[in-house]
Amino acid sequence: MSLFFATILMSVILLATGTMLLWRGGFCEAFLKHFLRSKNFAYLFFGFAAVLFLWNILQLGEADFGEYKHWMFLFFAFITVGSFIWVKDFLAVRGLAIVTLFVSKAFLDAAYMQSPDSRLFLVSFVYLLILLALFLGTVPFYLRDFINWLFTKASRVKTFAVLIFSYGLILAASTLSY
Repeated sequence: MSLFFATILMSVILLATGTMLLWRGGFCEAFLKHFLRSKNFAYLFFGFAAVLFLWNILQLGEADFGEYKHWMFLFFAFITVGSFIWVKDFLAVRGLAIVTLFVSKAFLDAAYMQSPDSRLFLVSFVYLLILLALFLGTVPFYLRDFINWLFTKASRVKTFAVLIFSYGLILAASTLSY
């Protein structure tokens, strides 16, 4: 993925998210509250995250625990199945956090060793997403608390939506310097 495409993609995601929050705030609130404990979203996101993680384990070379990769694969496959059985709460949030980490790698790879300083708008935001994913992967119930806090007042939703939309515009404008 090129730096231009990565920045435009992140910009479109932010612009779409900001627009949805501005115009369809009630729908977004219902969707986000349903997402937190949804079994279907848990299967989708945590299942996809597990497939990505297990595939990465199979790609390990000899220098990276390569001779133990089959044992590691079995161990983490057991952990994945066990998570669906014993740790069902907020599994969709944890899965989304893991997928965010994998997607962040693609965005950072696109910006790696690129000369324009404006790439830092993308990279800084991606690092913020990484921190957020690590935090929410550890304590996913804070996302529930944030969603409840955000949708308590309409002004908070609009302010948050404008911030997201504005940063999407900043990212789109930064592509002009590539």
